[in-house]
Amino acid sequence: MRGLRSDRLWRWILGAWAIGSALLMALRWPQIVRLEFIDRDDAMRLLEVRDWLAGQSWWDVSQHRLWGGHFDMHWSRLVDLPVAAVIAPLDAVAGPTFATRAALVIVPLTTLLVVLVAVTALSRRLLTEEEARFAPVFALVASPVVQQLQPMRIDHHGWQIFFAVVALTALLSRPGWKSGIAMGAALAMLIVISLEGLPIAAALMGIAALAWVLRPERAPQMLGAGWMLLAGTIVLHAVTRGPAMFEQACDAVSPVWIVALAIGVATLTGAPFFRLKPVAVRLSLLGGGALAAGCSIALIKPDCLHGPFASLDPLVYRLWYLNILEGLPLWDQRIQDILKFATLPIAAMAGAAIMFSRSSPQTRILCGMYGMSLFVAFAASVAVVRAAGTANAFAIPAAIYLVVRLFSLARSLVSVPARIVATVAALACVAPGPVLAGGLAAMPFRDEAADDGAIQPTDRCLDAASLRRLKTLPEGVIFSQFDIAPDLLAKSHRRAVGAGYHRNDAALHSVLAAFTLPPDRARYIVLRSRAAFVAGCPGEFEGELYREVAPDGLWARLNRGERIGWLEPVPMGGGKLRVWRVVPADMRTPPSE
Repeated sequence: MRGLRSDRLWRWILGAWAIGSALLMALRWPQIVRLEFIDRDDAMRLLEVRDWLAGQSWWDVSQHRLWGGHFDMHWSRLVDLPVAAVIAPLDAVAGPTFATRAALVIVPLTTLLVVLVAVTALSRRLLTEEEARFAPVFALVASPVVQQLQPMRIDHHGWQIFFAVVALTALLSRPGWKSGIAMGAALAMLIVISLEGLPIAAALMGIAALAWVLRPERAPQMLGAGWMLLAGTIVLHAVTRGPAMFEQACDAVSPVWIVALAIGVATLTGAPFFRLKPVAVRLSLLGGGALAAGCSIALIKPDCLHGPFASLDPLVYRLWYLNILEGLPLWDQRIQDILKFATLPIAAMAGAAIMFSRSSPQTRILCGMYGMSLFVAFAASVAVVRAAGTANAFAIPAAIYLVVRLFSLARSLVSVPARIVATVAALACVAPGPVLAGGLAAMPFRDEAADDGAIQPTDRCLDAASLRRLKTLPEGVIFSQFDIAPDLLAKSHRRAVGAGYHRNDAALHSVLAAFTLPPDRARYIVLRSRAAFVAGCPGEFEGELYREVAPDGLWARLNRGERIGWLEPVPMGGGKLRVWRVVPADMRTPPSE
């Protein structure tokens, strides 16, 4: 359908991006200067890129300074490419300090620009040009979107939003081979970057197939998307995994998922032969293909039906996983976060319903596909709140549609109170976080580490004084709280034991057990890790969690200032980080954990 061929739309996009970038830069400037990461995953992503540029294999994304060099990761190298593209040339010209900070600004703001372009293109599929020009503004005030696209945020979530929006835009384009191939390519990128995108990919492919059921002439788009999704996934998987491409995994693209995908695409390939059959027959065909794909997963690797976290160690599941809010459902969030994540999609679904009811017969299927996509994206964000960025991006066109009509209604009302109510309702749709959740409490730039109720990064712990003192200590592994570890590794040449990544629940178990067990039992775990130091940060969520669940555990007693016989306090020169030197001891009689 319609695209971004208007100079006026491009001026709106670039103007909104420039203003938004300047504001986000100003708000994040202290963190940029001090190299304070928004999330531990940003520190780990920088570390992955630095290790690759230093000679680690493209196919090896494990972290060799954790868990004795055997810390497995499932991340994709695709997200490392833009970060490396900024760091590599600037390292030689301006040095690593400037290059790192430049990458932490340029990459997320570039991602912000392409996301603004994508949501505007999506809006143009459904709205007039006059209405679509508001899309960049709506995107910039949708905090679940912007919080993934601000300076210092270099992890994969921003790219997930981008490729999901591109795929939906292609789905809503003229139904031919070209739009299908574009959709399949975007979905392949989405799921190879992170398998978190699989529900959206499956939903959009399902919607394309349902559209074929109703309009058999849409077969080229469906087939183009399916074939390109399968081919793109196989190629990208081979390129990014190399020799490990045949290893089975539930948390990343692997042969089990490719087989299921191939079965689904084979079903779609045979679908056009049923073009003249009744709708019920075509629906049964699609249902049978989905069932066959699910059965293939059950036969090849049944663990994958339960998700990547089902096999976690019980202690790790209880103390770590259940305290990561972004991996929990919407109803487990704070009320202000529920409002921030859900208000725009809910308002948009109302707008999509109105849009569908008023659509012409020619555009009804388009509005129906969009409404279904929005509903599925919102349902995914309700189940796992980390999907809220995609749901809010999908919501923008329908939210604009609703707001424009609410403002039009407000202007037509004679009663002043009624006009005010309609205007406030419209504003609540434009910026639901600030309006309904209370100003800064829901803005994307807010520092949420202090009161999120979730395990958060501890950049504030590794302040300049602590880092200077660390450089003077002898070499040796640091047995640290795992939320400190990524930042510790990214800012120094130290080694640690564990960090918060689910493939390594043995390392996570060791850290959790050591800090929550009594000191005499924790001693053996620390010694077994060959750590020379123990480190932690008072006042941060992880430490407070240990104090709450184990008042007599190692960390609780250290935090109270008690002396532990096998730990010697290390003066840190006024830094926030607290460090103890491990006194060597006999390990021949290990106590049970």
